[in-house]
Parts: sequence; structure tokens; C-alpha cells
Amino acid sequence: MDYLQTTFNSWVGSNLTHLANASGQTVRIIISGDILKIKKISKEGVEFDYNGVVSKFNINHRSFHKLERCKQYEYMTVQKEDGKVIVENYEIGANKSYIILNNEIVRQKYGSNNLFEDIYGQCH
Repeated sequence: MDYLQTTFNSWVGSNLTHLANASGQTVRIIISGDILKIKKISKEGVEFDYNGVVSKFNINHRSFHKLERCKQYEYMTVQKEDGKVIVENYEIGANKSYIILNNEIVRQKYGSNNLFEDIYGQCH
């Protein structure tokens, strides 16, 4: 059902995704049309191969970013300020929004006026 919903939304929906940051620090977001590949791992963090990247941006703590999507499916990689990766190649579907926590990503409640409310009604 999720595939059908995502396909339908990508054709007729707004293709808008909100990313809210409740991680406690600024995070770097990398959106790619293809799966992002790791170039190098070191004690300083992870270095990615940026071929196929659609956009890169930072989101401050307790802030959000409105992402106008380009494809039916895109992939999100979230990196902390210290270089550690929260998620890598997280598939984001059309017309779905997410909350970035310290060590994971959760779906935002659809239709909520609070961008930090997850699908279970918990505010982060």
C-alpha cells in the first residue's frame, strides 16, 4: 500500500517534505536521487561520494527545512556536527515529513500543525 500511496502522491501531490530537527545540534542533510556511496571513513567522520546529490543543507536545532522534492523516491543522509551519521540513504517518499532525533528519524504526523509531533502523537 505504501508504494501505491507514494506513487499516487508523486503524481498529484505537492511533493513537499518537511524535515524538523530535534536532535539537540545542527545537522547536515544530503538528499540524493540515487543511493549515496561512502568514499572514506576515518576517525574524523564519514566522507561521501557526492555524485547524484540533489541538494545539501544544514538545519539548526529546533528548526525545520521545507524540501520541494524532485523524484518519486529520494534518499536522505543525516550527519551530526561531529561527523557521525544518524541515518544513511534513508528512503523518503513523496509527501511525507520527518523528525530528526539524536540517533534516528521518525515520521511526522500527517496534517499536524506541529512539525515536531510524530505519528504516535509525541512531541519531540
